[in-house]
Formats: sequence, structure tokens, C-alpha cells
Amino acid sequence: VSLDTSAVQSLLESQTLISEVEQS
Repeated sequence: VSLDTSAVQSLLESQTLISEVEQS
């Protein structure tokens, strides 16, 4: 399974945003 680097980056960015919102 080949993963798009841009897709992986956007997924990581959204996860970081979600965790930041959950922490606040």
C-alpha cells in the first residue's frame, strides 16, 4: 500500500489540531 505524503501530512496536522483543542 503506497501512501501519499501530502495525505499523511494533512492527517498528522489534523490529528495535532484535534489533540490541541481537546487539551485546552
